[in-house]
Amino acid sequence: LQSAKNYYFVFRAGALINVVADMSKNYLQVDWKTPDLVTDMHQITMEALIYPREFGKLISTIMGIEGNFLMRIGDAGFPDNQIQIATRSGNFPDYDSNKGLLTKRWQHVAMTYNADTREVKVYVNGMLQSQGTLRMGTVTIKGDSPDRMFLIGKSYDDARWFEGNMSEVRVWNVVRTQEEIAGHIYSVDPKTPGLVGYWKMDDSTSPNIVKDATGNGNDAKADKPLPWHNVSLPEK
Repeated sequence: LQSAKNYYFVFRAGALINVVADMSKNYLQVDWKTPDLVTDMHQITMEALIYPREFGKLISTIMGIEGNFLMRIGDAGFPDNQIQIATRSGNFPDYDSNKGLLTKRWQHVAMTYNADTREVKVYVNGMLQSQGTLRMGTVTIKGDSPDRMFLIGKSYDDARWFEGNMSEVRVWNVVRTQEEIAGHIYSVDPKTPGLVGYWKMDDSTSPNIVKDATGNGNDAKADKPLPWHNVSLPEK
């Protein structure tokens, strides 16, 4: 009798994201080296890949400037797990208990605003969640005082941190389409036109500084050393 052997080879594609930043009770500040790109913006897109561990706080912050233009989760009289765009001219969208984010799950959140048409949109996982109008003009997120700087993971005070992990945080001075947002959840070419700041949050060798992948020099500085977590994204 002849013996036989079967060999099985399993091929796995490499993960797009292997490390993410833990933002619990921490935040990042951006001192823009390209202030002209974030001043009087007629168009803006903000997006991030987030993993909320829990909600329950009044406000959890994603990014922006308090009292000016802010992407956050929750508010007084507003669901503590729903995205809200808070601006100097009002907030968007309205209360909707069916539009809450989930805990312990990776979700991509994005918003776009066009000052010329006043149209604002919120996307979750590449799908349009809310759309409407904001009665405000151009957007400036340069920051002009110690308590009004562009922050990631904080707004107004230390109680409004984001309890969870973050990755792929981006700011654009163009309005991204739904197809562009949905097609680049886990990565995007740093040289894509309109990309002003891109913080991948994937370099665990630098606990205090998150480099701006665009090359614009808009690095983000952590308030205290960032803890890092190993992941494999996208998940199966």
